[in-house]
This record gives sequence, structure tokens and C-alpha cells, in this order.
Amino acid sequence: MSSYLGEWHQLIKSSTPFVWNRIKLFCSSSSSRWKIQRRKDIYAQAAYNEGLRSRAAYKLLEMNEQWHFIQQTSVVVDLGAAPGGWSLVAKQYLELCPKVPWKVPLDELANVPQVDVKRSTGRLVRRTRGRLLSVDILDMEPIAGATFIQGDFCDEETQQRITKVLYGDEIDVVLSDMCPNTSGVKELDHERIIELAFSASRFAVHHLCNGGTFLCKIFQGAQEKRLTTFLEEHFVQVRRIRPKASKSESSECYLLASGFVPSHLRFPPPKKK
Repeated sequence: MSSYLGEWHQLIKSSTPFVWNRIKLFCSSSSSRWKIQRRKDIYAQAAYNEGLRSRAAYKLLEMNEQWHFIQQTSVVVDLGAAPGGWSLVAKQYLELCPKVPWKVPLDELANVPQVDVKRSTGRLVRRTRGRLLSVDILDMEPIAGATFIQGDFCDEETQQRITKVLYGDEIDVVLSDMCPNTSGVKELDHERIIELAFSASRFAVHHLCNGGTFLCKIFQGAQEKRLTTFLEEHFVQVRRIRPKASKSESSECYLLASGFVPSHLRFPPPKKK
């Protein structure tokens, strides 16, 4: 392969000087443009300097500093966690046990019987430590004190693994920064991310504790209202947020649903006269 590439390189170089100079100009100029854009992106540069793995970390940092939904003893599930930017930010707020294993062997989980979510009576659960569970279809570098599940979140098997790792305990915060592979077709990308958000929101409704929080990323579009209406049926308040760290050319925004009310604690609507 290397000899083939060498021959190809010599063939191009031995062609007309005009063609060779154009190739060198294109490569150098595109590389320069990328470096300039990278330097101008203060969030990407800051994330690199602070070891936060991704610029998206500053989005969660900004939102939690304003609304304080992650507390020291919260149980947090981060969906679409790789490369780990949001999980690292969540870890800063949590009091985690450093001895928690990063990955639970699949054979151990296979021996655990089917687990259902243990619904509480709505009373405040007192804990001494928090928990952080990161989930992604891609592998990622370990984070001390967190637990990682690799798998497709949309698969029922992966969701059952999450429940088993938490021993059926309720969750305080569900984070979803999941995003489909974009096609460049705005309407198609919007529909795909809305379906991901719906999948995450249904999981949240089934696993969140009373007063829990759900945060998800979406692209603005016609289906946004449908998702917002669904969340308003289960949460006290739903906010639409566009963090400062979002790129100006992006149509992304976040829905922050707070004050979850489980169905078994919800009062029946008043009867119409």
C-alpha cells in the first residue's frame, strides 16, 4: 500500500506545475481555515485546555449553574455520553464513590433477574452519595466514580441493563445529548432527533423520581411542539434553552423539564360540571 501511494504521489508531482501548486494551495488553505476556526471557537479551546473532552460540556455547565438540577447526592443517567463532556461536568457536582467499577460485566447482568423500577411514595430519599451512569453506543475513556454501559439506548435490552445496574432505584436526572448522524437535510435530521428525544423522554417518565428532571437536545422544527406537549403532561415546568456555547449556525436547543410527577402520585383532573 505504501509503495502504491508513493507512486501516486510521484505521478501527481510530475504532472504540470499548475496542478501540483493548486493541490498544495488547497490543502494548506483548508488546513489554515480549520486552524483559524478552531482558534476562534473559545469553547472548544477552553474544553481542550481544561480536559473536558468536548465543547458541549459548557452547555451543561451553563444550564446547571442557572437551574441547579444536579445535586451532590443525585442519581444521574447521561444518555449519548461519549466522549464524556457532560459526564465530566456532572461528576463535578456529584459526591461519587471512587470504588464503583467503570463497566459491569455482561455475564453478571445476565444472571440478574428482570428488574422493575421501585416506585417511592414521593418522600425525600436521603443519600450520602450520588451515582453517575453514562450510556453510549460508542466506547469512551473511564471516569472515576461513574459506571458505563455500552449499547444502543433505543434497544430495550440496553434500557433493562440500566435498570439492573441501578437495582431498580429511581433516577433524579436524565440527561440526553443524543444526536443522530446528520444527513444535511434539515427536516429529516429534525425528525430523527425528535424520535431520539421521545425515546429518552419515555425512559425518563418510567424511571424518574418525584420532582425529577429531564434535559434533552433537539433541533428546532415543526415536531418540537409535539414533544413539548408530551413533557408538559408529566412535568411541572418545561423550558426551552439555547446555551451560549451553542454554535451560531446550529439550530440546536435544549428542553429542560423539571418537577416530574409520577402517574401514581398525580391527582386526577377535576371533573367538568
